[in-house]
Amino acid sequence: MNSFTKTKREKKPVDILHGNISANMIRYAIPLVLTNVLQNLYNTADNIVVGNMGSTTALASVGATGSITSLLVNITVTVFIGMKIMLAHQLGSGNSDAARRTTSTGYTVALGLGLLVALLGQLLTGTLLDVTDCPSGEVYRGAETYLRIYFLGVPFLIFTNYSAAVFRVNGDSKTPFIYMSLSGAVNVVCNVIFVLVLGDPVLGVALATFISMLLSAVLLFIRQMRIDGPCRLVPLRPELHMSSLSRILHYGLPASISSATFAISNFFIAPAVNAFGEVGISGNLASNSLESYLYTITGAFTVTVSTFMGQNIGAGNKERTKESLVKAYILSCTVSLLLTALGLLFNEQLIRLFISDSDAAVEFGKLRMLYIFYPAVLQGVMCVNSGALQAYGKTMLQMISNIIGVLIFRIIWMSLIYPLAREPWLLWLCYPVSWVLTGLSLLAVVICITSKMLKGDAINI
Repeated sequence: MNSFTKTKREKKPVDILHGNISANMIRYAIPLVLTNVLQNLYNTADNIVVGNMGSTTALASVGATGSITSLLVNITVTVFIGMKIMLAHQLGSGNSDAARRTTSTGYTVALGLGLLVALLGQLLTGTLLDVTDCPSGEVYRGAETYLRIYFLGVPFLIFTNYSAAVFRVNGDSKTPFIYMSLSGAVNVVCNVIFVLVLGDPVLGVALATFISMLLSAVLLFIRQMRIDGPCRLVPLRPELHMSSLSRILHYGLPASISSATFAISNFFIAPAVNAFGEVGISGNLASNSLESYLYTITGAFTVTVSTFMGQNIGAGNKERTKESLVKAYILSCTVSLLLTALGLLFNEQLIRLFISDSDAAVEFGKLRMLYIFYPAVLQGVMCVNSGALQAYGKTMLQMISNIIGVLIFRIIWMSLIYPLAREPWLLWLCYPVSWVLTGLSLLAVVICITSKMLKGDAINI
């Protein structure tokens, strides 16, 4: 059962172990999807402010950091997957003592990792920009400014993802939605104010981003201290239970590496994009900002299916576990197809929200969208597969599949296939092809494990 004790004035979290799965899954997923959408809207607002109150050069400065910040976000979101896997099984089985140890250890990891990444980020900012072949001059200087300020906010970003994972695994996806949405709204307001006051679009949006990271972390910090149950935060008593830490790392590191393969592969693609100059960087950023809605909305089903399946595995509900998986496939594919239609029907209008001074950059962004949105349903299936493997505790298999099907394949593509033409269409084609390869391998593994579970094999976490 869910571990949060609610007052009469508060709504109960979603009951994951009982009731109609489709209805409960939708009720759980909607705040999660809205959180991701609103966060993306606020990030989109950053780019719109830069592109319209600044210039294509300023937009290129922010865009040049995209592969780096994407990698950071992927790692900080997924590093707590190991904690979430354990909590789902522990809460499902009613093991409150183990859940308390896992929550406390996760908190300690969040503190230590946040400080470490912030320090390394300041030391390696220049190196990271050089690796991605960031154009020299004004674009480079703006990118360096943005990235250094962004790294200062990483400790707050990491804590936010830790705390949000705790609430969500308990069936409460609304609390992170409310607080992260509020911080995002503050980000939008600060964007405009800082850009007008400072006269520097890149510096203004960077400071606004930092403030929003800080605010969401503070709000979730205060709220988690006030909940009842094993997942309550005791900030002055961080604990590090080695047994919990080893299991968090056992499941979390492969999951984090799996997610990072997408962002790491972009490091090998970024130089090809940067080679097209400001037109390519700006068009790519505009398209990528729109595609992020696809990734984050379908990605909500990764969290949904891992939570529903994980708790039901812990409770020994095999049929409900299978049903959760099937319903997640249906919901995710339906949403993916809807996003495909919207993205392709309004691609030019959407791209022009970001770019007002370059038709060439608009065309570059439109071309990329065609290769990403047509096969969007593949992305939806991949997200459900990932969530299922997390619930089963098979993150190592997920990591191997992603390394081969995403990272290695894209490196080979950029080394051998793309040089044959060096055209944008050939550059973007590597994305859907890698999705097909990875999606099929993950689907085969999920079907095999689910079949064995239904026949009586135990899922031990």
